[in-house]
Amino acid sequence: EVNFIKSLLEILDDLDRHYDWWMFSKLDEHLDNVYIPYFEQGKIRKFIPDFIFWFFKGDECTIHFIDPKGAGRSEYQLKIDGYERVFKENGKEKVFKKGKLRIKVKLHLYTDKELLRIGEKYRNYWLDTDNLFQILKME
Repeated sequence: EVNFIKSLLEILDDLDRHYDWWMFSKLDEHLDNVYIPYFEQGKIRKFIPDFIFWFFKGDECTIHFIDPKGAGRSEYQLKIDGYERVFKENGKEKVFKKGKLRIKVKLHLYTDKELLRIGEKYRNYWLDTDNLFQILKME
């Protein structure tokens, strides 16, 4: 988490220039009821990413869940599968609408040096210091 925050501090000015406004929060698993459901060993579990970002530009909002972790932990695959069940359809991100606002939800796992250990199917969900800003920009 510390390395992620250091990387984020380096791109704050770029984020300010790219969005109408944005904010982020550190999620607390004991206080917040924000999670992505996933299955593990036949049970529904709650994946609570460490950070949530909201980026607004015009009538579009992109919510990014970001969870710093090591690539050696295999449950990340189950968590990504859970995200895809809720927020993707036919391989594409769902767009939710609230009035004129269009909302997308994205998931990213952050590592500072282990991207080479990630299998192809899940690699697009991972980011590191070098691609942090590019992942966070509007698409």
